[in-house]
Amino acid sequence: MRLACSPTEETDNEEKPFQRRTDHWYIEGASVERRSDDLTGNGGADTFQFSFKSGDTFFDTVTDFTIGEDVIKLAGMRSGGQIIDDFSVLDTTGDGVLNSADATFYAYNSGPGYIFLDGDMIELYDVQQLTAEDFMFA
Repeated sequence: MRLACSPTEETDNEEKPFQRRTDHWYIEGASVERRSDDLTGNGGADTFQFSFKSGDTFFDTVTDFTIGEDVIKLAGMRSGGQIIDDFSVLDTTGDGVLNSADATFYAYNSGPGYIFLDGDMIELYDVQQLTAEDFMFA
């Protein structure tokens, strides 16, 4: 379904082999009905990448996303049936900020924020809003 950043260096689970690429750890997702992973960066600037794989859905939690330092990379993901290839697809209000006013995001006053994708969800601890600088698209 996706490649997702994690700092874990070793695993006994053959479903999620780890590879080292630059300063980030990537988990190659296996074909399953639903995956839920807790993702933690490796300190410094991390890229959390989510890629579409037909038939799979996920609910992943990013435990330490740092605004202005870390990036969420979406590759082939959809929202409202539309390919997400630009921040404007997520920013449904067009105000340059992804927050609870947008149809694709929900955040509590404090605590986690949630990005809603077609059938998938990304939970971000202690994040109430994001901007275009927090995303990359492939």
